[in-house]
Amino acid sequence: MTPHPTLHPTLGWMLAGVFAALGAGSLARLVSLYGKPQELVRKRVDSLKTWWVIAPTFATAIILGQFAIAIVFAVAGGLALREYARLVSSRTADHDLQRIALSMIPAHYLLICFDYQNAALLFLPIGAFVVLSISRTTANQPDGFTHAVASCYWGLILLVYAPSFAVMLWNMPPERSASVGPVGWFLYLAILTEMNDIAQAFFGRHWGNRLIAPIVSPFKTWIGFYGGVATTVLLAVLLAPFLTSFGGNADSYFVAMATG
Repeated sequence: MTPHPTLHPTLGWMLAGVFAALGAGSLARLVSLYGKPQELVRKRVDSLKTWWVIAPTFATAIILGQFAIAIVFAVAGGLALREYARLVSSRTADHDLQRIALSMIPAHYLLICFDYQNAALLFLPIGAFVVLSISRTTANQPDGFTHAVASCYWGLILLVYAPSFAVMLWNMPPERSASVGPVGWFLYLAILTEMNDIAQAFFGRHWGNRLIAPIVSPFKTWIGFYGGVATTVLLAVLLAPFLTSFGGNADSYFVAMATG
C-alpha cells in the first residue's frame, strides 16, 4: 500500500487553486441567480452545496493518501450500486446477489491498496461473474437468471471497477510520476473530470440549443459537449507539466513560491 504523501508545494497550490475556482464559480452562480424563480434558485444552490461537500472530501482524502481515497471510492461505489440495483430490479430474489456484489467492493479496493495489481484487475471482471453465477445457481433460482446476474455484474463493472482505475494510479512507479508523486495523476484526472462537467453545463446553458439525447438527458447539448471537450483539452495541456510525468520540472515554479 502506497504511503500517504507529504503536502508537496505543487500539490498544495493545485488544491488551493481548486478551492479558489470553486469559490469564484459559486459567487458568480449566486450573482446570476439574483431575481430568478425560487425553484431554479433552490436547484442551483443545492448543486453548489454538493460541490462544496465533494471538494473538501476529496482534498482531505488526497492529502491522507491512497487508502483514504479508496474508502471514498468504495463508499461512493456502494451507494451507487445500491441505487442502481433499486432501479433495475425490485424482486426479493435478487437481493442476495446485490449483497454479494456489495461485499466484493472492499475486497477489490484492498487488493488495489496493497498493490496486488494483477489480482485487482481480474477480481471483479472474472471473479464477480463466477461468484454471482454460482450463487444464483446454487440458490435454485433459475427464473430471471440472465437478467439478475447480468444487471448486477454490469453495475459492478460500471460503478465500481471502472472508477477504481483512478485509485490504481497511486500504484504507478515513481519514474512515471511528477515530483508530487502518483497523487498528481489522480488529481489531474479529478480536475479534468470536474471541469469537463462544469464546462459542459456552462456552455450548454448559455449557448446550447440542439440536444444530444433529449429523452436520456434532456439538458445535454452539442455546444455544451464541444465546450467541455475544448476546456478539458486545454486544461490537460496546461496542467500536465505540474501533475504528471509530462513536461519535466515545471512544478519548480510552485516550489520556488513556497520556499520564497
